[in-house]
Amino acid sequence: MSFGGFDPEILQDFLTESGELLEALEGDLVGLEQDAGNLELINRVFRALHTIKGSASFLALTNLVKIAHVSESALNAARNQTVTIDRTMMDRLLQAVDLLKVQMTQIREGKELTCPPDELVAHLAAIGEGKSPP
Repeated sequence: MSFGGFDPEILQDFLTESGELLEALEGDLVGLEQDAGNLELINRVFRALHTIKGSASFLALTNLVKIAHVSESALNAARNQTVTIDRTMMDRLLQAVDLLKVQMTQIREGKELTCPPDELVAHLAAIGEGKSPP
């Protein structure tokens, strides 16, 4: 696997760590569906996305960073109690996680990463800014 000119071992480490984080994050999102105000779960999901975003940024995985960043931003607004996690926000976060999983597969296969849908990015960015989504 040679993606972006990085050592295959570095990419494999990224995929392993990010895969584990995504798996835990999915479980935490399921928990948040039942208890949307649980600050501990919100913080765990935020930290997982923050770690994935940081590592992806180091590897210059722009399309992955873009979706992780707006998701992290939306969760930060929930952490700061600027917004409440509702059904629509949860659906968008789950869409973002699904996209991150697709992108991880694309990295494994050496394919170009899917660009996040503008509507999803705009929606999560608006939440992150404490605004009503478009």
